Amino acid sequence: MKDLLLRLLGGTDNMIYALTMFVVMNYITAILVAIVEKKWIKRKLGLKAIFGKIGIIVLICIANIIDTMIIGNDSTIRTTVISFYLSKEGFAILDNLEHLGVPLPPIIVKIIKQLNSEENNEENNEEDGEEGIEENSD
Repeated sequence: MKDLLLRLLGGTDNMIYALTMFVVMNYITAILVAIVEKKWIKRKLGLKAIFGKIGIIVLICIANIIDTMIIGNDSTIRTTVISFYLSKEGFAILDNLEHLGVPLPPIIVKIIKQLNSEENNEENNEEDGEEGIEENSD
């Protein structure tokens, strides 16, 4: 089962390790915020949050399958999906730390914002490409 999951994920590389750590850190910091703010019930920390994290794994598997079995390229879509979730999880961690009163080093904020802007640029390029295909097919 483990080997199948690793294969579906596209193996274990630094991107997967980084995302795993971001997911874990986000969950832990969210629990800390909920405890500090005494909003355990209101924070989405239960099964729904865990299912959401499983959903991220499923989407990475889908991206890897598209990359390797459908398109046949290296790992462009997989990398884009992982970068997207690194950005989202990174922003959530920063938000949680801010709620805890932890000063945020500007360099970390800048890097997370760059991850997000790279993702937005890739989305815009994909949307532009899709529009071009639709216009040419008419």
